[in-house]
Amino acid sequence: MTLPILYSFRHCLYAIRARLALQISAISKYLREIASEFLYLLNEQLQSKFLFGSSATLTDSAILPFMRQFAFIDKAWFNAQPWLCLQRWLEDFLGSGIFQFVMEKYPKW
Repeated sequence: MTLPILYSFRHCLYAIRARLALQISAISKYLREIASEFLYLLNEQLQSKFLFGSSATLTDSAILPFMRQFAFIDKAWFNAQPWLCLQRWLEDFLGSGIFQFVMEKYPKW
């Protein structure tokens, strides 16, 4: 029997949850780390500033929160990687007015 392959980001919170669920469920699988390969490709794509050109798209907005979570698991490690376009893209997002607006802290009720 050929086992299914799970391509996973070791540092991603959602991937950690998925691996935990598979392990608890005793589901046999092969695990493959794809973070570096995927992030190199993402970095290359971001040479034009955004994923699909010179302005942000829904795709950028969909991926950015995951990249934020991934980067902040080990920020020093992330910053030490050769992904300058990816790092700039994330920092631009974190400093943007829209991000500041959606992350505003409200009083607890």
